[in-house]
Amino acid sequence: MNKWLLQILTCVIALTMVLSVGFAQKAVKIPQLQMVPLDSLKKLDTLQALAAGASLDKSPYWHGANANADTVSVTGVVIVKPGILTYTLARYNVYVQDTTTGAVWAGLNVLTNDTSSGAQAGGIAALDTGMVVTITGRVLEYGGNNSLTEMYHYSVSAPIYTTPPLISIGNIVPRPAAREIPLSALASGNLPHPSTGEQYESMYVVIRNITVVSVDYTSGTFSFQDSLGNIGYMYDGSGWYTLRGHKYSSSRYTPPPVGTKLGYLRGVVVPLSRSGTCGDYRIMPMYPGPREQTNSKYAGDIGIAQFSPQITSILRTPTPPKRTDAVTVTWKAKNLNTGGKIDSSFFNWKLGSSSTTNWTRSKSTATSGDSLYSAVVPPANADTMVSYFVEAYGGGVYGASPDPSKPAFYQIRQSGLTVKDVQYTPYAGGLSGMLGDTVTVSGVITADTTDSGA
Repeated sequence: MNKWLLQILTCVIALTMVLSVGFAQKAVKIPQLQMVPLDSLKKLDTLQALAAGASLDKSPYWHGANANADTVSVTGVVIVKPGILTYTLARYNVYVQDTTTGAVWAGLNVLTNDTSSGAQAGGIAALDTGMVVTITGRVLEYGGNNSLTEMYHYSVSAPIYTTPPLISIGNIVPRPAAREIPLSALASGNLPHPSTGEQYESMYVVIRNITVVSVDYTSGTFSFQDSLGNIGYMYDGSGWYTLRGHKYSSSRYTPPPVGTKLGYLRGVVVPLSRSGTCGDYRIMPMYPGPREQTNSKYAGDIGIAQFSPQITSILRTPTPPKRTDAVTVTWKAKNLNTGGKIDSSFFNWKLGSSSTTNWTRSKSTATSGDSLYSAVVPPANADTMVSYFVEAYGGGVYGASPDPSKPAFYQIRQSGLTVKDVQYTPYAGGLSGMLGDTVTVSGVITADTTDSGA
């Protein structure tokens, strides 16, 4: 062999070794990608909302800037296929979990930033639940404190990754059972608990024996509580479990009323921001049962043990009221449990929105059949605010609507309503006191169609 050929062969062997080492460095297990030091998470338990905690739960494969994101390959089983989690809209969004039974730090969100032909080229759109896949992408942390570790399989914006290799599909196995955890692993009282919760990020879990304590009827999300007083939150990322615009047209989902006892709540754990905290570990149910999808053969990810009374159709007359008007409020209360009846229903009202003002509480009786109730609020002075909510008991289970921390309200106004009057609410996350009213307002037009292109 001549010297020239020997040099070429030596270079080829050296290059092959470098590529082999490089590939070995990039092939990681999901727990390696997710795991962060316990001391950092204990510090985050204490810091909570402070900006100083923003780097305490980052993946070791994330270096603080999109341009420096590592490219890695991971192997896992598909927990939820593309098209179920519709909250990211025009993206492919997949969760995979390490194939090692009983592993923690074992979940990962894999996504593309669009659904173009480039995004489809690696085969992500064809993935299905239970497929064991090896998939390559770039690492990203989404959010501030308590951020979500993600892997972009395809991205035309930072972190740019536009030529992903084909996804390798191996065995097809049953979807792993949800890992059973206590709510105390995710929350301590009403605060998130990173030192025990972070290890379950993006994992499929189940929490049992909890009670619904508040409901957002705009999004369909709700909060829940265990017997120790720990508070958790449901997230409406799935098209089957939301009331927002990404809801499937065939979904029949309605959130369980306040007071409903849940036998279980299953889903993927996702960190989401909440003011005053580092961000909650929320449970995102995914697949529908018969309550959400007609003829579903799956039990569903929300298991109702006992419904609280359903309180609906809360209406008041006259609308809007004036200072000489006694206001009549009507509502419907039903026991949704088989053969169940409403034991009693109560109306609560007070002047103003102060938390120190006592509620006036009166028991109501059904005025029509067994479900229609009413109560009367006496006339109030001009500009007075009146807050109110309804309670009901059925089979010993309590229900309330609206959420007593964000009750309905109205204001006594004689005339001259402004845009502010229509928009105003004194309750964080509350609704307008004139919701559903027919009113006349005055204001100044700041833009119209004639301004287009100006």
